[in-house]
Amino acid sequence: MLFLAATGREAMKTAITFLKGKEVTILAQYADLAIEILTTEKFFKSLPKSKLFTSIFDEQINPKELKGKEAKEIAAACTKLQGQYTSG
Repeated sequence: MLFLAATGREAMKTAITFLKGKEVTILAQYADLAIEILTTEKFFKSLPKSKLFTSIFDEQINPKELKGKEAKEIAAACTKLQGQYTSG
């Protein structure tokens, strides 16, 4: 899960364009705030070098670590979904 450093339509468009040229499958887009991806370990490790993203998660997200109401709501929803997939 990648949380954009800047929010808004143009920031999301820039991030999507950046990711499309890489070894990435975009799984979901959450408003103009976050993108859920599937990628190689090598590319994932290079993501912090990009200034497009403020928070980068490779495992279950703890909503308490995030700032902003929307970010916490998205993280809580993702955590709930992850629990559904792993519990059954």
